[in-house]
Amino acid sequence: MRRPSSNTRRAVGPSEPARIACLIFGVLFAVIFLIGDGGDGAEAQQKKKRKAKERQSERVEARPIEVGDVWRETEVFTAEQLAKLEPILRNSRCSNAKVGCTYLDNGRPGSEGRFSFRLIPWTISRHRAFLVRNDRCGAGGCDQGLFVRIDGRWHLVAEMFGMLERQGSTTHGFNDLVVHPRGQAPVRLVWDGRSYREAR
Repeated sequence: MRRPSSNTRRAVGPSEPARIACLIFGVLFAVIFLIGDGGDGAEAQQKKKRKAKERQSERVEARPIEVGDVWRETEVFTAEQLAKLEPILRNSRCSNAKVGCTYLDNGRPGSEGRFSFRLIPWTISRHRAFLVRNDRCGAGGCDQGLFVRIDGRWHLVAEMFGMLERQGSTTHGFNDLVVHPRGQAPVRLVWDGRSYREAR
């Protein structure tokens, strides 16, 4: 029997090292693709969670503003305005303590020429508080109310036309206040543990 000549070439497929290299390259490509897709998936999941949280906060039922213990020089806010103001107070991130932030009554940002409420952050205690004006100020002061968030609920604690001043002194952890109603003598207010009362 004749042996094949040593010059005869056999038809052979890719060498073993080349096959292994192809296999490794394929596996790496698949892993990179999956990781990349997983990253995008994770980012998409985070976005979905954020949107769900936003929708949930929008669905939070408005709790009426408590007006039972308000010191009032004059009534400034109607019941309808208070209902529109509650979600604005709840969601506002205003930090401009000089001029505050303006809002329309639907909760969208307003402008100096057009707004329903101006919220001014006021520090009077450890509780979050806003001084709120519902229109522009006149010569004798502003229509305004002081709102404080206590135990998850907003309270209207003082309402007036005039000027409101914080004092350095405190009573029961709340700054004392001085109200300057238009054309009247100043009134000093102190916190009695539940609300502001005229100092005796």
